[in-house]
Amino acid sequence: MSVTTDAPVGTGTAPDPVSVDVRVLDADAVLGEVVEYRRVAEVAEARVLMLAVHWVDLHPVTVEHPAASPGAGDRRLIDGDPMPSVAWLAGEGTPEVAEYAVEELGAVLGVPYGAAFALVAEAVAVCHRLPRCWERVHAGTLPAWQARRVARETRGLPVGVVEFVDRQVAILVDRRRFPSLARLRDLVHEARCRVDPDQEWAVEERAAGDRGVWFDHQTSTASAATTTMSAVLDAWDALDLDAALGDVAGDLRALGDSRGVDLRRAEALGLLAHPQRVLDLGRAADHTDAGSETGTGTGTEVVSTDAMCLRTSGPGGAVEPTAGSVINLYVHTGLADLTAAGVDLSGAGAGSVARDGCARVERLGPMLLDGLRGWLGRSERVVVRPVLDPTDPDTAATRPVDRHHPPPAMRDLVILRDGQCVFPGCQVDARGCDLDHIVAYTDPDGGGPSGQTRPENLACVCRRHHRLKTFTAWDYQRAGDGTYTWTSPRGQHFTTLPLPKVPPPR
Repeated sequence: MSVTTDAPVGTGTAPDPVSVDVRVLDADAVLGEVVEYRRVAEVAEARVLMLAVHWVDLHPVTVEHPAASPGAGDRRLIDGDPMPSVAWLAGEGTPEVAEYAVEELGAVLGVPYGAAFALVAEAVAVCHRLPRCWERVHAGTLPAWQARRVARETRGLPVGVVEFVDRQVAILVDRRRFPSLARLRDLVHEARCRVDPDQEWAVEERAAGDRGVWFDHQTSTASAATTTMSAVLDAWDALDLDAALGDVAGDLRALGDSRGVDLRRAEALGLLAHPQRVLDLGRAADHTDAGSETGTGTGTEVVSTDAMCLRTSGPGGAVEPTAGSVINLYVHTGLADLTAAGVDLSGAGAGSVARDGCARVERLGPMLLDGLRGWLGRSERVVVRPVLDPTDPDTAATRPVDRHHPPPAMRDLVILRDGQCVFPGCQVDARGCDLDHIVAYTDPDGGGPSGQTRPENLACVCRRHHRLKTFTAWDYQRAGDGTYTWTSPRGQHFTTLPLPKVPPPR
């Protein structure tokens, strides 16, 4: 994530690093030179991309000069499938470069052929297939290495998919929220769902055939006392298993097991090989205040075992509780996607769902709505949460409360609003963050004002940066437009802009 800062940025021309004795610099000068040299490096890297594109232009493919190949034994990619040869260097819409031109470029750079070929391929991909990213690289708002990563992740994909990714990355960059590699791959997946849902459905069906469980008993760990297990599961089965492990880990804790949650979850997985022992453990824990613990994220989420899910029984819609591990599935979609998928929103009938329409499922990523409907139809334990409108002052999610911990609806609203840790440059997901009171909470019994716990006074901060704010002189404020301004102990200011949001359907 890029941030604005009032830190000193030098004169615009970095001094010769060899001639400067860094030991004479004070702390402020060190920060100033770091910013200056980073700026100069990013300008230089953008220039290298431009020169690589011009090098390709200077060495076109002709009858006398055939096209260069990626490398010995390599084959080009088109639409994700290997092909013997295609008329593009880096995907549809890019030119070729003449054979032996790459070798000369690699020689002057002192890098192997593969690295030189990657440079020219990724440069022309950004220039010709990612025009918005190309524009931002040369405007100085997108580092060249970030643009090259986008080019790598979209290599061989259809033009429509690449255009979608280019547009979404540009929106994030304009908000100074550079996508992480995981977020970038989610964008690529979402683009494939939206541009070619039939192809994505085929990909998902092929992936289902790659499931399996593998044990490495001898080479995976330093001791014969442990074994590494890896598995590829159906995503819904994996969520079910995650919830079940959390339940058993909570039972172990309730019965006095004080080990960490990861150890107890590993113990729970082993216990699943003995179902009767799990049943006995659950009965014993019923007499205590057990809980469910999940090992995902940076913290531990505790879910009370008396939480019951609701299911609809029959046409009359009678609601009755069902016991079992609770799976909280957070699905983000919009009216346009639901309409494209043929979902009946009138309540007149179930209708049929087409493969068009995409949803983003937290922890899992984008998926087709048709596949999501199939998942939900396999379980009676589905928690449906209402749409949260942060602009409505008369909902439980926005009304202030006089207690330290926010109610669940308010917590969800703040998590959805911030998306990730609000410290500059941090990309920890909001669901793995603490909810921090921007103005420190004071117990009302100790003289604190009422209404301290409200969305405007809460922010998602990961545990590291929460401790930074609590135990050092770092401080921050939130503006009405969702912008956060952090102040360092040296008085420098850093601004974090809110993530771009899709407007709620009206």
